[in-house]
Amino acid sequence: MTITAFGPSNRPPNRINPGVVPMTVHTALRSAALLLGMALTLAGPAQAADQKAIEAVGGNTLAQEHLVLQITEADLQRQNLVLNVASNVLTARGGPDQIDVEVVAFGPGISMMFEKNPHAERIQSLSQQGVRFSACKNSIAAATRKLGRRVELGFVAQFAGGRGDRVLAGGETHALLR
Repeated sequence: MTITAFGPSNRPPNRINPGVVPMTVHTALRSAALLLGMALTLAGPAQAADQKAIEAVGGNTLAQEHLVLQITEADLQRQNLVLNVASNVLTARGGPDQIDVEVVAFGPGISMMFEKNPHAERIQSLSQQGVRFSACKNSIAAATRKLGRRVELGFVAQFAGGRGDRVLAGGETHALLR
């Protein structure tokens, strides 16, 4: 009985795929390490970009999903519908750790964010559950001019730039429902 040590020059033939030299354990580990390194290198910048986009809109960076609900109408039924969606999505997805929900108000929709709005208690409750509420500064200024007095919004975050600034800040990381 002879024992032959196989090296790079005298490897046994591959019976499944003739002509193909089998991979050694060392080569397999080296290839796996190389692939892992490439994956981490390529995923890092994309993950960092997503993180920056989410932080730009002040969201929960740990949540798996991000949802922006837009309200542009002063209609109380429509506002109630948006609050229902926020509540239902938060419940269905498992809470603020799983989904980051933000209600964004523009134009006449900012009336939903007024302190004396019929939905104020519900907004307060949803806010305590992790839903964020934001209003456009341009719309607030227009409402202030129209009403002739300063608009009180309470704990609602304000942002500049109109609809595009808020909605596009999340890029592809956010879903938008109108």
